[in-house]
Amino acid sequence: MKNMEKRPKNRDKEDQERMLRLKKGDRNALSELILGHQKSLSNFFMKLGGVNREDAEDLIQDTFVRLYKASSNYEVKAKFTTFLYMLARHTWIDSIRFKNRRISTTSDLPMELMRDEKNSISQVEISQDMQVYLNKLTEKYREVVVLNFYMKFKYAEIAELLGIPIGTVRSRLHEAMKRLREIVPNED
Repeated sequence: MKNMEKRPKNRDKEDQERMLRLKKGDRNALSELILGHQKSLSNFFMKLGGVNREDAEDLIQDTFVRLYKASSNYEVKAKFTTFLYMLARHTWIDSIRFKNRRISTTSDLPMELMRDEKNSISQVEISQDMQVYLNKLTEKYREVVVLNFYMKFKYAEIAELLGIPIGTVRSRLHEAMKRLREIVPNED
């Protein structure tokens, strides 16, 4: 499965440089990182579910607080976005655990699925109700779908972010799509 969009390679390098500046105490670097990533983090949290827009804003703030605290130990070992989304994921998990609530099935954001004639992945289909179906997936399946389809992460990046083998990413994504095909009404 290929991603429809590509993140510019130089943006990640620029973000790594911003983190190194932040590590040295440059607070403008943090502002630049926030401006560059707050919208995508908001989408990430909303797609994962269990949060409303206000909660997502709090999670974004908490993620950047974690990023600031982690800056003193930051080393360029992987893509910056992998590092950032790992922090964001942990922030989301901590929030869900803290609130001890089930994932909400309400959202105004559609989910994009790629389908071809054989009901596998290939073209974009948009439905306002897809977020409800996405929220019916368990966390491990929902994460890989959100990271791959919405955040445009490659399998290797997802594997690194989640700390699982790349084969597990593939199998979870395959199983998630299978489950979605079972619960999403066919509009033929």
